[in-house]
Amino acid sequence: MGYEMPATVAIEWDFGYDSLLLDRSPGVIGVDELNPSDLGLSPGLTRRLEALLDRHERVYGYWVQQSMAGAEEDTDQERRDMADLRAETLDVAYAVQNELGNSVDVLVDKRPLRN
Repeated sequence: MGYEMPATVAIEWDFGYDSLLLDRSPGVIGVDELNPSDLGLSPGLTRRLEALLDRHERVYGYWVQQSMAGAEEDTDQERRDMADLRAETLDVAYAVQNELGNSVDVLVDKRPLRN
């Protein structure tokens, strides 16, 4: 039996996720992580997704560590890191949409890339 392509793929991150790609198709309950190679994504895009997952871990991990240490406000560098991370995530999301085509909806921040 072949792999069934999800109708909706979200770019999401949380601690412990092994992938930034989640199946958010109607009827899917919970967290259903997707393997980029199962979706047929190119090796280059798969590497970008892996690097971005690592970057999310570093940036958010540092932010949580600072918050737990009692830091009241984000530093200018932290704000830049977060803005860069959001921009890179959006760029990767468009690359995922491009490779998956129009039959799959790609979400970022719970919103579709295309309307």
